[in-house]
Amino acid sequence: MDIQLKSKQIVPNVLYIASVDEKLTLGAKHTSRLMGVFLPTIRSIMYMDSPGKVYFTEDGITITYMTLQSFLTGIGRGDMDSVLLAYSYTNPDAVVYKHPLWERYITSQLDSLVNFNLYGISSIIYRHLRHFEYTKEYIEELKHLREEIQDLDRDDSIADVIDLIDWSHYRIVRPYRSRRGENHHTQVGIDMLGRKIQDVRVDVLIDRIDMDIGDYYKRNRELTPEVLKQVFIALYIYGHLTFRRHISFPLPSHIRAILKELISQPREDCLRCMFMKFSLIDDIDIPDNFFYIHARKSIDAFYRDIYGLNV
Repeated sequence: MDIQLKSKQIVPNVLYIASVDEKLTLGAKHTSRLMGVFLPTIRSIMYMDSPGKVYFTEDGITITYMTLQSFLTGIGRGDMDSVLLAYSYTNPDAVVYKHPLWERYITSQLDSLVNFNLYGISSIIYRHLRHFEYTKEYIEELKHLREEIQDLDRDDSIADVIDLIDWSHYRIVRPYRSRRGENHHTQVGIDMLGRKIQDVRVDVLIDRIDMDIGDYYKRNRELTPEVLKQVFIALYIYGHLTFRRHISFPLPSHIRAILKELISQPREDCLRCMFMKFSLIDDIDIPDNFFYIHARKSIDAFYRDIYGLNV
């Protein structure tokens, strides 16, 4: 991508710049958002005045420069922008600038530098899709449970009222009892889709029921086309990096077609399916690749080769 940036001459030791928007992910013609990585000077590190990020706007394009340390921390946390930037090299049209050392110390080392637990990306998906775990049957059972307990003493605990409920009407919402401790103290509670609700009063339980019911009815409101696009891309990245340890951009044409259809008609069954796929991937145990050790080695290498600093 041929873009002349004045800010590149201002920010010290720019190492990499690329698009992190639809130019990268969907192959759009134009970019509106760039991110870059720079190596802070030794002086700024010594005096602790190195900013984590620096922002510019040029010709309608927003440019965020982050330090190498911040970038490596970001891919260690699974931050969406940092991961996009890390794999942006797979789409040559999205790359604006690449330092000769970037390939050697970053691109070729991504398997060691990326934390494939991807907490940041998974949090995006979970935040927007988690309420699609709720089915109509689950909501109907919550309504029925609320009717059964609303006339009970609000100050009673779950343990006081659990035997007053006719559990033959329920399949998803169920009571449970567990024994703990040397004296086998029995704890009583209600299982609401894996959430163990116990040691609370009836009025608190009613509040939690109302919260789930409310979330069920409003869950589509925040899913604007832009949010749906972000969540879909996040899920695609999450799956590929989990199973293949690699992602290429832009997304394949048939995946982009699916995304376009989802945005134009976001059906509940599709969104629930996305959540179930996420849950399946999220249950996979990802071994620690000790990314932070490799990140330190990359930082050392850049300072050694650029500043001649032996660390």
